[in-house]
Parts: sequence; structure tokens; C-alpha cells
Amino acid sequence: MSQAGGGEAAELAEIICEDVDLSDTARALLKPGLSASAYFDELNRAGLYADAIRILARLLPNKRAIWWGSLCIWAVNRQQVSASTEAALRAIVTWLRNPEDNRRRAARETAKAAGLNSPVGMLAIATFLSEGSISVAGQPEVLAKPSCSATMIAAAVQTAARMTGASRSLGWQRQFLAIGVDVYRGLNLWER
Repeated sequence: MSQAGGGEAAELAEIICEDVDLSDTARALLKPGLSASAYFDELNRAGLYADAIRILARLLPNKRAIWWGSLCIWAVNRQQVSASTEAALRAIVTWLRNPEDNRRRAARETAKAAGLNSPVGMLAIATFLSEGSISVAGQPEVLAKPSCSATMIAAAVQTAARMTGASRSLGWQRQFLAIGVDVYRGLNLWER
């Protein structure tokens, strides 16, 4: 991914990782002066996929990260999608295509029906936290911490992989990272 260039990847890994919950093995790979995208590549090479998912969620701009999460959740559920999962994904994509505040808030409402601990429920909450005020509409503005959305997206992607079973989880994590790298590079976006 380091050859892809652009965006936040030029940031230093140590800055991106300040508030990311990483494994001790992943922390040991963190070197001063290492770019975030090079660090992502290191994590991937070392097979530290859960850590790489957390970093990729931080590297991607919020909307691309939410799209990535949507693609991952759809990949796992497309054979047998529940009505609540479909409704939440539809609300998320509707907001991505037309990012109005009422649509962002509508995505949050779908999280309750889908289950707040489900991958799509987490992603719907991440959508709500991604921009704008998180206070009740019409009340003084309260902004979420900038990393909240990325943290929820990473949790949604990892939970989706775990739902496939222990024997298949690593394969799904690798597949999700490949999807994420394509999104990072501007391929497979909702605008197209």
C-alpha cells in the first residue's frame, strides 16, 4: 500500500497509532519515522491482520472507511442477509450517496434494530459518529472524538470476520484488507 501514495498515509505511524489499541507484537514493529502506510504493510507481512484492520480504518477518510466496512459486511452476509442488516446497509449507503444530517441520523436508528453489537449495528453507529453533531437535533453541537468512527469501523470489520468461525476468520480478515486497500487506492467506491 505504501506505493499508493496520497492522503493520510504520509502521516507518521506513531501519530496515527497514538490512540489505537494494538497488540504488543504490532507495537514492537512501530519505529520512529515510519510512515503509516509502510507500517500497515509491515503489519500485513507479519500476519497481524487485526492490527492492520485497525490501522487501515484510521488511514482511510471516514466515508471511505464506512464504505469499506459496508463491503466487508455485505461480503459475509450476502448469501443470507437479514432484513435489519439490509435496512442498515441501505441507510448507510444512502447517506454516503447524499450525506445529509437527517440521513446520518437515520443510519444510527437502524443500528438499534440490527443490534448494537452486530457488525452492521457498529457500522451504523460509526456512520453517525463520522461527522456532525452527536447531540439531539436542535441542541448545541457536540462532536465525537475524531478517532471514534474509525474505532467502530475496525470493530465492525473484525466482528464480521469472527462471525464466520474461528477456522475461516483469518481468511476473511485477509480478504477484508484486500478490499480496504482497493478502497484506499480509489477503486471500488460508491460513486462509481
